[in-house]
Amino acid sequence: MAGIKPEKRLHQRRCLQVPVLFQKRGRSHWGMSEDIGRGGLFLTTYCPPDPGEDLKIHLADPRAGAPMVLRGKVVHRREGTKAGLLQEKIQRPAGVGIAFEDVSPIQEERLRALLSE
Repeated sequence: MAGIKPEKRLHQRRCLQVPVLFQKRGRSHWGMSEDIGRGGLFLTTYCPPDPGEDLKIHLADPRAGAPMVLRGKVVHRREGTKAGLLQEKIQRPAGVGIAFEDVSPIQEERLRALLSE
């Protein structure tokens, strides 16, 4: 069908909102996950990094208490919109799609457990 983009993700994502701390250019910033999969996540934040940026991500893990520390690369950036105009009924915060990189077997298992709940 025209206008529908083919899915590029290798792993399914699950809607899951958990706090995320990420480091960008030596500074720490906060955001909230929108969805997470074994291959990456979508992060809403007021300070979206640029596509291609490498990030160190501290993903909250409510089950374990300690956050998962992962490395990722920004693959997509969404600019935020503001509600107010009649045709804009929903406000969408800015955010980024992040692909995880170099996931260890232990991190993979923790992600799998987090996503199975």
